[in-house]
Amino acid sequence: MQRLSEIRRTSDAVEWDAIFQSQALNHPISRLIWQDPFTEHSFRRPRGYPGDASLLDYIYGIRPAPVETSSLGAKIFKFNSDRQAPKSVRSRAEVLARTIDEVAEQHPSPRVLSIACGHLREAQQSKAVVSGRIGQFLALDQDEESLAEVRRSYPGEGLQTIKQSVRSILAENIRFDDLDLVYAAGLYDYLSDRVASRLTRLMFDMLAPGGRLLIANFAPSLQDIGYMESFMGWKLIYREADQMVACGGEISSSEWKSHRLFWDQHESIIFLEITKREARKGSLMVMPGLNGKVALTGMAKVQLADTGSVKRRNGTRHRSVRDDSQPGSEFRKS
Repeated sequence: MQRLSEIRRTSDAVEWDAIFQSQALNHPISRLIWQDPFTEHSFRRPRGYPGDASLLDYIYGIRPAPVETSSLGAKIFKFNSDRQAPKSVRSRAEVLARTIDEVAEQHPSPRVLSIACGHLREAQQSKAVVSGRIGQFLALDQDEESLAEVRRSYPGEGLQTIKQSVRSILAENIRFDDLDLVYAAGLYDYLSDRVASRLTRLMFDMLAPGGRLLIANFAPSLQDIGYMESFMGWKLIYREADQMVACGGEISSSEWKSHRLFWDQHESIIFLEITKREARKGSLMVMPGLNGKVALTGMAKVQLADTGSVKRRNGTRHRSVRDDSQPGSEFRKS
């Protein structure tokens, strides 16, 4: 593992891909390494993309190694579960759960949105979620299998699953307002700088005054990069601290109350947290089917592109319609 990461750091992208494609995957050792169900699942991509929620369940210890796993595979599986990347994924979930609890202390019955929620395992560690102190928890993901698992794991009226992609948010076909917390855990590891910056701006606009935004990204100092990108086929977009700051570059300092970076416990993941300044409450919007403007203090919880129009804060207009009648029926990372 150490040697793979050294080669990766000293090779350009073309050289590294050549090593990955022509040597690592065809080397006899790959047939041994893929006896580990964690590594094999990542390389095989059963859901069509790397780093899916089922893979992370191996990391969380929720999903054990299959009974048919070989003795060697079980040893590699145990070894991998204690590597830097899995440790940081578990630490990330702890940070998210702690943030949810902090927001619940500050805002009674808060509204929370998780973008690219996966199986939403951090909710199991949140005291506020377990005790029912979250007013509304919106879980957005493009993977219906993940959303089905969320519904099984967290039955109750406060949770709403939304099957939509990040593209829908970027295109502003779906938007949310007056959220007390909006976060993305593993999503930014797959986003280009331009997309990351734009999405951060849109997430910030979803916040109520005093609301909090939190995003996370693996840093290039991760020790497991070589192994992850070769035998696991799991490539991420890594960011340094200044690149994380740049993700919030579209948000001016006059708009936020606090702005900070911090690391996870194992110093592999960087978090960017931005809290919105308190502002005058209430917004003005055009409701479909009504003539004239109606002053609202809550805004629509979810607005889907269809008919009607909503006036955005920057003065531009786009088509949208409120849809609160079918929670999670049509709706999605990262």
